[in-house]
Amino acid sequence: MKNPYYRNGDPITSKYEGLLIDLLIKLQEMLNFKFKLYEIEQYGNENPETKEWNGLVRQLMDKKIDLALATLTISWKRQEVISFTAPYYDLGLAILMPKYNAKTTENYFAFLSPFETTVWLTIAVSVIFTSLVLAICVNLTPSNFNNSRKEIRKTNQSVRDSSWITFPQALWWSFSSLVAPGTEFEQKNNLPARIVMVTWWLTTVILIAAYTAKLAAFMTVQNMKQGNKIINYSKYFKTNFFINTLFLEINSLEDLVKFDTIPFGTLKDSYVENFFANSHYEMHKIAYKMMRKQNTFKNETAVGIERVRASYYLPEGSRK
Repeated sequence: MKNPYYRNGDPITSKYEGLLIDLLIKLQEMLNFKFKLYEIEQYGNENPETKEWNGLVRQLMDKKIDLALATLTISWKRQEVISFTAPYYDLGLAILMPKYNAKTTENYFAFLSPFETTVWLTIAVSVIFTSLVLAICVNLTPSNFNNSRKEIRKTNQSVRDSSWITFPQALWWSFSSLVAPGTEFEQKNNLPARIVMVTWWLTTVILIAAYTAKLAAFMTVQNMKQGNKIINYSKYFKTNFFINTLFLEINSLEDLVKFDTIPFGTLKDSYVENFFANSHYEMHKIAYKMMRKQNTFKNETAVGIERVRASYYLPEGSRK
């Protein structure tokens, strides 16, 4: 990449910097040769009609340059006409997206959305009430109360160490039964306590089923609203490189193809463009047609990155 601090004629700093430049300088020290750098805009791609190459690949084939320094993907077609060194890093295909402010896009309490505040307060009161009733049923039923008193007198232990349960213990049982398999109290001969426990278990099953159904419906409605916002606000968006994900989270290529209002693209005459152009997978064909229709191919990686960074646009007066 270009050194932002370089000035023309500066003998101290280099015009370029990065791993490839460091490798080239190290080779120069080892083999004692001189070099001159030229910039070429295109990586190199084969024209499917004329079968002619362009860019760096063409320059190497014609021996106009001796060495190419670039993030050049190794493909079997390129290996047929030029030679590669061993790869030092393989990134694979990925989607480049703008990173939004987490404070404005992430809601850490979104899991509470399916239920109203009143419902959550009712559940909290139910947990406390169930714990209180359970503690009373376990500790104050005649049989358990007399057995516990005898046990305490025999062993001289405190009430806390006996078979009695405290309110915090009952509260923990009620809460753990609601969110996960909870701890059990052995109450074989205590019918009231067992009735309370079974009743609470049935309640938790109903609550979990209702929450799951509401959560699925809530997420479906949110996705529909996000899709509508993209369409309604599309007139405010500028043409963007790769994608504009202001109101919709993109997780795959299928998401990009589904919403044809989201522009996306790749480097011109690159391996990625060639990959989409020659792929037999239907989704890749549709994506390539969309990129050609929108003309979102870029000549430089830096230009594409800047277009992604500049893709965060909101209607006037609502940008944060």
